[in-house]
Amino acid sequence: MQASAASLQNAGGGERVVARSMPAKNWFGLWDTGPSWSPDGRRIALCGGEHGASGDRAVIFDVRLDEGAMATLPTPPWTSIEHAQWRRDGTGLVVVAAAGDSKPTQVWDLDASTGRARRITNDVNDYQKITLSADSRLVAVEQRASFNHLWVIAGGDTAPAKQLTFGSTDSDGYYGVAWTPEGRIVFVSNRTGQYEIWSMNADGSDPRQLTMRSPGPNYAPRPTPDGRIAFASSRTGRSHIWRMDGDGRNVVQLTGRHSQVQPDVSADGRWVYYVDVDVAPAAIERVSIEGGAAERLPRPSRATTPALSPDGTTLAYNQYDGGGWHNAIMSTAGGPPRVFDWNSVRGIVHWAPDGSALIYADSATKNNLWL
Repeated sequence: MQASAASLQNAGGGERVVARSMPAKNWFGLWDTGPSWSPDGRRIALCGGEHGASGDRAVIFDVRLDEGAMATLPTPPWTSIEHAQWRRDGTGLVVVAAAGDSKPTQVWDLDASTGRARRITNDVNDYQKITLSADSRLVAVEQRASFNHLWVIAGGDTAPAKQLTFGSTDSDGYYGVAWTPEGRIVFVSNRTGQYEIWSMNADGSDPRQLTMRSPGPNYAPRPTPDGRIAFASSRTGRSHIWRMDGDGRNVVQLTGRHSQVQPDVSADGRWVYYVDVDVAPAAIERVSIEGGAAERLPRPSRATTPALSPDGTTLAYNQYDGGGWHNAIMSTAGGPPRVFDWNSVRGIVHWAPDGSALIYADSATKNNLWL
């Protein structure tokens, strides 16, 4: 007996590719959302983004199944789009999006033909997943409120940790924290409404803002042995690696063209290692602290979160292979990596001061630190 189309669909048959992302041109935002079918079943809305000459931009892709084509829906200049759901009448969508790099993600009502958006929520919290009732009159939405503060604890000591920063809406240190050679702490905070780089004493006193009124977020500060700071910033519309003096002066751009993230500085202060996310697979590169041509490290697979050993000879990083994400180490001169059977939270590891061990957070044990 010949099966009906409905039964084949229910059984998972008839698969076909309807749209593909192209790493050099665009990407699909599938990390925490899913596609949304239009009420007539002929279109799919999908969150993502596009690379452009003036930088990256968040978009909603409009996949038209009958035509086998993909376009973008008109939207305001949102910096991120987290989730989108079609309304029942098919004329628009309810969208979770942010109106700026340091703005909270809010819920919007978007007209699919004109791109005009009406803000439904108006507060300082973040929203993420949404779902609409059958008549589109009600929206169920996940609200997210997070508070991130800096703490210090003596290495290997069982004494309680000491909290250094406070506040009900700040995200201190979430996008970067590090020690300077002088014993100060540099960190990223959004306490001014934008992600800027700050420094303070080890006891939390004498806070100083180092980057000011940036047109884009700054993150991942990495002090150099001579007191300068390498960091990543999207101030030009695309993330690149920059350098500044310890007091925030003399800001210099070190990389360009592609998008670069996650810098780390060699122990001698000569090199800044980072990840180029616009090549496939993502690669680790390095550039002189004074600027110049970039050098790409040989890598066996997609790589992220580089961390240099104190002697500068070994690179710890996170890699994706056929078995999933794992942390690994390899010589900065090249050669086969040593891959571990564990993966740290967010792929981040740090070296012990003497270079004999790695320190990481393990999500399987509720983010406890391991050595």
